[in-house]
Amino acid sequence: MNLQKSTNCQRIIHVLGVVMAVLFLCVLPGNVQAQSESEAVLLPYIYVIGSRRPVRSTTDTASPVDVIAGEDFTDQGTADMSNLLRTLVPSYNVGPNPITDAATFIRPANLRGLASDQSLVFVNGKRRHRAAVITFLGNGVSEGAQGPDVSVIPAIALDRVEVLRDSASAQYGSDAIAGAINFVLKDSRDGGTIETQWGRTYEGDGTEYRGAFNVGVPVTESGFANLSAEWRESGPTVRSVQRDDVAQLIAAGNTHVRQPYAQIWGSPDVDGDVKVFLNSGIEISEHLEFYGFGNIARRETEGGFFFRNPETRRGVNVDGDGNPLEYTLPSGEVFRWNQRFPGGFTPQFKGKINDKAATLGFRGSLASGLTYDTSYTIGRSRVDFSIGDTINSSLGPESPTQFELGSYIQTDQTANADLTLGAMGRWEKFDDFGSTTDGKLAALFRVVPGLSLRGSASTGFRVPTVGQQNVQNVSTEFQSGGLRQIGTIPATCPEAREVGAEPLEPEESLTFALGLVAESGPVSLTADYFNIRVNDRLGKSKDIEISQRIPGSCLQAHDVLEFSYYGNGFDTRTKGIDIVATIDVSSLLGHGETRLIAVGNWTDTQVIRHDPDFLDEKRILRLEKALPDYRFNATLHHGRNAWSGLLRLNYFGSYYQTFSDTFIRPGDEITLDAEISYLLMNSVELSVGAENIFNNFPDRHPYGNQTGAKYPETSPMGLAGGFYYGRLRYLF
Repeated sequence: MNLQKSTNCQRIIHVLGVVMAVLFLCVLPGNVQAQSESEAVLLPYIYVIGSRRPVRSTTDTASPVDVIAGEDFTDQGTADMSNLLRTLVPSYNVGPNPITDAATFIRPANLRGLASDQSLVFVNGKRRHRAAVITFLGNGVSEGAQGPDVSVIPAIALDRVEVLRDSASAQYGSDAIAGAINFVLKDSRDGGTIETQWGRTYEGDGTEYRGAFNVGVPVTESGFANLSAEWRESGPTVRSVQRDDVAQLIAAGNTHVRQPYAQIWGSPDVDGDVKVFLNSGIEISEHLEFYGFGNIARRETEGGFFFRNPETRRGVNVDGDGNPLEYTLPSGEVFRWNQRFPGGFTPQFKGKINDKAATLGFRGSLASGLTYDTSYTIGRSRVDFSIGDTINSSLGPESPTQFELGSYIQTDQTANADLTLGAMGRWEKFDDFGSTTDGKLAALFRVVPGLSLRGSASTGFRVPTVGQQNVQNVSTEFQSGGLRQIGTIPATCPEAREVGAEPLEPEESLTFALGLVAESGPVSLTADYFNIRVNDRLGKSKDIEISQRIPGSCLQAHDVLEFSYYGNGFDTRTKGIDIVATIDVSSLLGHGETRLIAVGNWTDTQVIRHDPDFLDEKRILRLEKALPDYRFNATLHHGRNAWSGLLRLNYFGSYYQTFSDTFIRPGDEITLDAEISYLLMNSVELSVGAENIFNNFPDRHPYGNQTGAKYPETSPMGLAGGFYYGRLRYLF
């Protein structure tokens, strides 16, 4: 059964949020003054998200905002945007996700410990469309989530990235419960960059080739067009051990088993990863500007599935005794799939990802001072799935080994009109979910010069996606020492309705935040506490055994014996602290420019109410402890004349991972990154570097002999180990 909502309770929560915000304003010291509207014009752009006022610095915002320069993204070894953000944003987590269905291709990320679709993503301040992939499998936190695909954004296209670490539904609408991330594209009208990079893991696999360019050209006397493109190929990695059951096959004389490992864990193979972004704008008059931007991206990704053992029920298509199913063909011949694959087989899961988006708009101001921004955005994500090295036993010995599995397509269209207001509030109406009203109060107070307090109280919401309402999927999951076919169906299916499924409802949130901002000479420090309660969180129900095939059933495949459905199954409270410190230490070294940036995060999530049809103790543990409680990194940047470099220390706290009916707790880990660059003739830059320079790995998987995984597959630091690279960059 779904949790029952109380309209009166929701209203009370909203009122309490406003009351507490007013109390916060009233109890501050009498000599504290609100920030004036005319102060602080530091950032060279039109706006910073998290603020309804023009141009504000990161230490002068009522909510915590990280502004990260584009160079911080391009001066790293990895090219995947999710990994880049994980390094630079204190509360952003993303795992390697091997063998997690389509989530291997588009990995879910977590901001402030919440699901990937509880953060809102922008490009140039415009809502980014969702990816076509729903996370059916994952680390527990994002199971059932459907967020955007940030991996299609090339680092070379970025002027900067702005991360609002506060609830923002009142400003921007659905999804912004944990915060918002805005990717700001380059807008220069001349010059550019061409770069190429090569890298490889210390283990000798995962070889990556990458080429990219950015160029700006003038359009009329006042306009610009800025084009960026990237091409990448990345080989797979293997971090496996031989499973015990496979070793037994080999010991028994089976010479057909895949070597050296039947079960592959590691990063997938990526081919033809092409990303193109165009950003443009023309100033029509002093008070009117036309703008447009968009992208095209594609890539092919291939990773392994679970090994199908030819003799035990560690494979699919087995009877009740665990023996491979026999099929009597029309010819009368009896066929078992292990006749075709006597050594078993490991299916190869493939995805072709295509992503397109375009935005056109006008922005300007009126004589009254009112500013406006109107735009239209359309985005489309498509993933075509196929599988190879497999068999359909019902087709007999002539069965093909390659199959097309179908496609997921997500298309979003947004028509937007923004007007500048002094307060923040939002009313929205949805055809499927009714209307919602949300508000936010935020304030920044200067206590004394160099010391400020800030805080906010806000309500938020997230409506279920079209995919979550309608998607049907079958996943092969490793459970209780074997493989099981689990179907995921909409709550409207007959099977789901029979067990009490109800129509999906929006998630609603209440967020409180309190922060400290301090500046003194070369030191800048921000520390922000957050407390986010999310009611009626969307998730998958527990697996339910199919007792009989219902007429009109959504699941007809004979080997699907269990199913789950989406519903509003639980409430959570997530609290934590983000700390960001910047120290200019140039004067201490005496030569060049040197700065130290340290970022840290503590996050704790608790399930405070749940429906037992959705969560058991194991799932609660995954929601609360799958992500590390503590994350920290410190980066030292130094530049002198033609030389520059960085040194980065990364800390990943311990976490939990469930396995069968138990759990494991890998310990905390530390890695070190380094890069050094030399600028030749002011136009050619040579760089060499390494990520995880001491080739550190997570703790060994204690049950790896059963799964084939050498390391825990949800490790927040990844599984690849050390990665070294060289880069050549031409500036013009």
